[in-house]
This record gives sequence, structure tokens and C-alpha cells, in this order.
Amino acid sequence: MKRELAIKIGIVALAIAVRLGLIYYFLVVHPTNIVSDGIEYLLIARGFELGEPYLLGYLIARPPLFPLVVFGVRSLFGDAPVYVAIANTLFSSLTCVVGYDLAKRFSGDIRVPLLTALILALDPTLAVVAAFVQAEPLANLLLGLSLLSLARLVQERQPAEALWAGLWLALSALARPTSLYFAAAAVAIFILLLPRATWWRYFIIFAILPVAAGFGWTWRNYQTAGVFTYASVADFNMLYYRAVAVEHWATGEDPDAIRQRYAWEVEQRVESGVPREKIDSGYFWINFAPQDQRRLTAMRDIAIKVYLAYPFWYVATIPIGLYNMLATSMELPVWRPVEIGLNVVFYLFALRGLWLAWRAGRRDLAIISLTTILYFIAATLASQTTGMSTRMRSPFTILLAVLAAEGIVAPLALRSRRASQ
Repeated sequence: MKRELAIKIGIVALAIAVRLGLIYYFLVVHPTNIVSDGIEYLLIARGFELGEPYLLGYLIARPPLFPLVVFGVRSLFGDAPVYVAIANTLFSSLTCVVGYDLAKRFSGDIRVPLLTALILALDPTLAVVAAFVQAEPLANLLLGLSLLSLARLVQERQPAEALWAGLWLALSALARPTSLYFAAAAVAIFILLLPRATWWRYFIIFAILPVAAGFGWTWRNYQTAGVFTYASVADFNMLYYRAVAVEHWATGEDPDAIRQRYAWEVEQRVESGVPREKIDSGYFWINFAPQDQRRLTAMRDIAIKVYLAYPFWYVATIPIGLYNMLATSMELPVWRPVEIGLNVVFYLFALRGLWLAWRAGRRDLAIISLTTILYFIAATLASQTTGMSTRMRSPFTILLAVLAAEGIVAPLALRSRRASQ
């Protein structure tokens, strides 16, 4: 027990050192602007401080948990965004410990959880995301705790673990909306890994809190702004990122011109009376956190119209999205081919680990990993294929690390057994 605690403390210390090093780089060596998401979170936190309705209007686009954390950090330590980055460093570093415990659930070889935690501590994507004002470190920590409770549920069949898994998932979705519908995807885990006669009972216990959180926040948005949505960022991205990419590849038209045209079409549909000459390259941002249901509906309808008009290009742009999601982080101070090479090796070992787990009949690891990874890839690519980076694969990096550790350790274990015979 003491040895394991020492290992975990060492892993957390390593992860913190890596992340603080990147914070220093982005703050001092190569000063970098706060990304747009971070500006929105800071504005919402400022809205909490001032009680300013305009700033709190951004809650239509962003669920409340991470903005509340930002508000708390600013209240305790000051307004400098670096304090939020330090808080993110702690969230991201604790995720390494969750990864250790998750891998230990799946493997009896102590090298697997240790290597999993090391991968998470050193993973460039997780380290870079933690250096900015982003919701991912908190959301990923909470999702990791949900996956750990799911693994315990599958192995121990305790209803309390289903409730814990649902609680952590609900909190993850309240930090970042990508997790919102994971409860629906997770039904596959319950059907395939729990007894046929009782899986649905566990699933109901698991789903209660995520459904309540999702509906509750959606209802809050409807009551305060008349917009029935959990997070308008999904519809915004569907139109101004996903649909723009589809039409750009289909017609060759400039993406900026396409966005202006879409923004103008939204204004026409809501009959705002805004003249066409006022629709410049940045005007579309007015639809990011709309206070009008018609704007939300218009964005969704226009996006679907584009998808149906160019179905081939909707599918053909998926590989572009996968590349953007899996290849590089936009901010990492490393020559891009090196980062791509490291990620390719990482994914190959993860694929090997998945194949070995499936071949060995370790259905819990294989099915939980596949369900989670496929869900987050599909949920991301449904609304966006451009304007993103490996930040979008950070939610399932914890499982990639477990699988990669399995893929690395398994041949070593086989070699050791052969040497001892």
C-alpha cells in the first residue's frame, strides 16, 4: 500500500512538473493568447462576479461547472488566467492516478497501471490542454472516474457503483457537453457485460443522474432565455464548422464567404432586418449563444440542408476530421512530424492492446474501451471536422493509455515467461 501511494505521488509530481513547464513556456518563453473557449469561460466567471446578464448569457453555449470553477479560482487567488491553468494542471495530474486505478482493474500485471500513468503524465495532448483555460482537464477527470466506477460495476455488480458512475458522468457533462449522450451509448456496456436479466436495473440507476442533469440544464436555458438546448455550441459548430467544411470541399468556395452567407441566411430566417452589408467575417459569432430559439433552429436546419445537398462530401470530410482530431495539438512547441510520429506509435500500441484484450477474452476492457472511444469520435465528428486538434481526443486518452500499456507490456510478459521455462 505504501509503495503504491509513493508511486502515485511520484506520477502526480511528474505530471505537474511537465504541465507547469508548458505553462511557463506559453506564459514567458512564447507568450500565447488565450484560446476562444477560455475567453468565454472567463467572461462567464466575470458574469458570476458582477451578476451581469449579458455575460451570463454565454451559459446558453457552455454548461456551468467549469465556469463556476473558474469563478472560484479567481475569487480565491486573483484574476490572472494562469491560476486557472494551475488548477487544470491539478485536474489533469489527478487523471493519471485514475488511469492507474483503471488499468489495475483490468490487469494483474503491475507494469500496466504504472505504464498507463506514465503515458498520461507525459502525453503531449493532456499536458497542452492543461496549460490553458479549458474545460477538458476537469471534464476528463470526472469522465475517468465514471469509467472507473463502470469497471467496478462490471466486475463487482454493486448498484452503488452504477450510481457513482452516473454521478461522475453527469458532472463531466456539466463541465463539457461532449459527455452528455454517453449514457445512451453506454447501454452497450450494460447489455454486453452484465447479466441479461438484470442489466436494465443497473442501467436505470446509472442513467438517472446524467438524464436529470441534461434535462435540468436544458430546462434552465429554456426558462431563462427561451432556448431549449443543453449547449448551443453543438448547433453552432454543426453549421459554422461542419457544414462550412462540407460546402467548401464540395464547391471550392472560400470558407469565410460561406460563413457570411450562412449568417445572412440565419438573419433572413429570423427576420431580424439586419442589412446584408453588416454581415462581415466575424458576424456569425452572434449566433454562438443565441437568446432566440429561431436562431438555434435556423442553424440546425441550414446545416442539415447542406449535409443532404452534399452527402458524398459529408462522408469524405470525415478523414479530415479524424486527422485533425488525432494528429497534432495546435500549440505544442515541437516539430509537427515528431508529434505525429509519437501519436502514430501511441495509437498502434493501443490497437495492439485492444486486439490482445479481445483475443484473450477480456471483454470488459475491450467493450468499455471501444464504446467510449467510438462514442467520442462520433460525437465530435458529427458537429465538427475543422478548427480542432488532439484536444478533442483527450476524453478517451485515459483508455488509449490503458490499451497502449497493455500492448507494450504483453510481449514483455511473454518473453519473461519463455525465459523462465
